Amino acid sequence: MKRGFIGCSIVTLALLGVAGSAAAHHPPRFDRCKVYTVEGEVQSVDWVNPHVKVSIKSGDGMTYELVWLNLQQLSLAGIQKDALKVGDRVVIKGSKQSEKDATHVAMLLTEIHVQPNGLEWSHPPQGC
Repeated sequence: MKRGFIGCSIVTLALLGVAGSAAAHHPPRFDRCKVYTVEGEVQSVDWVNPHVKVSIKSGDGMTYELVWLNLQQLSLAGIQKDALKVGDRVVIKGSKQSEKDATHVAMLLTEIHVQPNGLEWSHPPQGC
């Protein structure tokens, strides 16, 4: 009986730990039914898990912090780390979260077109 209680406790703690870490890395809520288009220049690209993050600055001075897929998903889609670099001109589509301040907006990336290398990637919004 004592072993059963200890085993059950360990399993419960493990499940709580996994659930907590899964929720912790997912981006905040985005309105996936409204898609916005933005054009700008890549300021930074962080090729890290759990999600690749891209920062672009548009012509009006706004900075957009983009949440892309994870490294494995992008690799399976044929996107390599050299596909997007600082200074690239991009046209992106995505769902906005909310403004961090007057000059920053977080977006969940659903489409990207990179100039001059011609990279095009899209992932239709889900959950509308």
